[in-house]
Amino acid sequence: MIDEIETMFYNLTKKIQKDYNMERADANDIGLDYRCCDVMICDKGIMAFSPRDIEHYGGFDDCDSDLTITVGEYKFYDAEDRRVANCISCWKASNEDEKEQGTE
Repeated sequence: MIDEIETMFYNLTKKIQKDYNMERADANDIGLDYRCCDVMICDKGIMAFSPRDIEHYGGFDDCDSDLTITVGEYKFYDAEDRRVANCISCWKASNEDEKEQGTE
């Protein structure tokens, strides 16, 4: 039973990544300490593989609990939270910088 539930959670997280066009982002690309590890990100929020790290080193422990949900080992942080929104803005700026550098 545990293996089946774990597989269901894994499949759900993959579906969420696909449905929301989430991209893998380095912690530095979203303005966080490198110890936060990589995350999946889109305009609507951030999905952390290691919520303990992002909460401790990235300040996500202050995120509004009404704007987060944990699924298996993953935690989702909604963009309506100010801390999450700031990271998304930083990620967008980082992407714009990369695009500009690629066109020169």
